Amino acid sequence: MTGELAQAIALAAHGNAALAGDSAARRALTLQHDAFKVAISVAFVRGGASVATTPAAWFDHLRGRGARRLALTLLARRTDWLPDHEVVAFAGGSGVMIAADVRPAPELWAGEWRANFTALHAHEHRVWDVVYHAAEPPVPVRADEAPAAQYELERTRERLRAALEAMIAFAGASRWTTGFFTPALAMLMSAEVLVPARGLEMLPAKGYGVAARRLLAGATLAGSVFGGSGS
Repeated sequence: MTGELAQAIALAAHGNAALAGDSAARRALTLQHDAFKVAISVAFVRGGASVATTPAAWFDHLRGRGARRLALTLLARRTDWLPDHEVVAFAGGSGVMIAADVRPAPELWAGEWRANFTALHAHEHRVWDVVYHAAEPPVPVRADEAPAAQYELERTRERLRAALEAMIAFAGASRWTTGFFTPALAMLMSAEVLVPARGLEMLPAKGYGVAARRLLAGATLAGSVFGGSGS
């Protein structure tokens, strides 16, 4: 779980809740939220002009342009010389973007993480200025209705289960297995969300059921095997 992905999940999840009228979710996502713990600032830019400098203001901007929902999307592989599991270690390497069904044409928002070298040299905890740019030209956004969303959750759960079982078989009786992979598999396959569960702070209090929270908790634990990434 990289910092880029965690922030994108939090923006999309809280944004969907805010666009649906959840004022608490709109207020909850500030620079004090865990998803922004390494960020000095955040801005949202469209057509070269800043439209918002807080998540709440961005949600309002999107609502004003007719948006009803946000969705995460993943860019196709962008390098032939560096595999995905290595490129994700670099700022901007996640390939994750946020799709918004604004009117008249949907668009993508891509995060640019700019290192603040003054903060880096001072060994500050917050060292990134994050700018989200509206991608041009606009691209279509798939409308995920409830049956499709449920199908995606189940399919993703099965893919993660298979990956975790393969990792457990490969790693054997190691600290990675006992500390991360086996507990993550237990979280993923449980009937309820097992606690303590990391990652759930990325979601608003309302709007996401057991299936989504269970999947996020299992993926977050498994993805933190090497310490995760704050950038």
